[in-house]
Amino acid sequence: MKVKELGIKKTEILIDYDYVWGLLNRSGLNVSFSRPEIYVGSEHVDKFFEIASQKSLVVANSTEAVYDWKADAIYINDELINGAGYSRSNLCSSRRLVLLHELIHAFLFHNNKRFGEEQDALTKSENKRSQERGWVYTVFDEGFAIRLTELILTFWSDVQDGEFASSLALILKDEYRELKSDKDFRLRALILKLPWPESGWKKVALRWFEKHPHGLYGLSYVLGYNFTEHIIQDLNKNSIDMVSRIVETPPSRVEHILYPQRYLSQKVFPKMQKSIGQNRNPHSKL
Repeated sequence: MKVKELGIKKTEILIDYDYVWGLLNRSGLNVSFSRPEIYVGSEHVDKFFEIASQKSLVVANSTEAVYDWKADAIYINDELINGAGYSRSNLCSSRRLVLLHELIHAFLFHNNKRFGEEQDALTKSENKRSQERGWVYTVFDEGFAIRLTELILTFWSDVQDGEFASSLALILKDEYRELKSDKDFRLRALILKLPWPESGWKKVALRWFEKHPHGLYGLSYVLGYNFTEHIIQDLNKNSIDMVSRIVETPPSRVEHILYPQRYLSQKVFPKMQKSIGQNRNPHSKL
């Protein structure tokens, strides 16, 4: 790619970054932080990844974009610049989706700064309970970013962006529906000596995670999206209030991710009721 052409494409990404930052601010969410710095191009890769081996280099080069909460910055690799793997008609929507997705990660961190710090520490822990919470945080982080990106592009951007985001979400929905007949879960049920399909894949998943904390990592995006879609229906005032509550009190157990209603009843609603009780007039008859 010629230098002049590369410069034009990088400029297009910066224009799209301005655009999605504007969308985020118009969404009604509490955006009270400054826009993260953005680094465009593989020449910045060593600012975001520790390149200690060929494997880590492959991981870095295959990562389309990433938000680094420590640097409060977003990295975009060359693939998104030159449009490799994208059709020309979807390239602009793809860039906007990726950029907004990373901004949602920034939004989550800035509204709960313990989240990023704990997520890093927990995933490196040898303790199974800590590993569980670390994985749940990662699942929630990705699902939250996917769902809010879909809603913002659908409600606030043009039709093509909304349709593109919805088409990717539809893939995750289809994959989730297929889990009940997934061959891997049938095999796991056999190993765990659980009746299949009577046990259901969720019970198998819970038992499997107890023995193999890394065994569900491949389902992070699918389970994370289902969790947040169940809780965040749209971007009206009630939903935005719910966004604030789940950011303050994120899920912490695998059970919460698999059964969103249990998470609401165990963590969100009790906190809401406590808050209502504290704010109630002591002389009220209600």
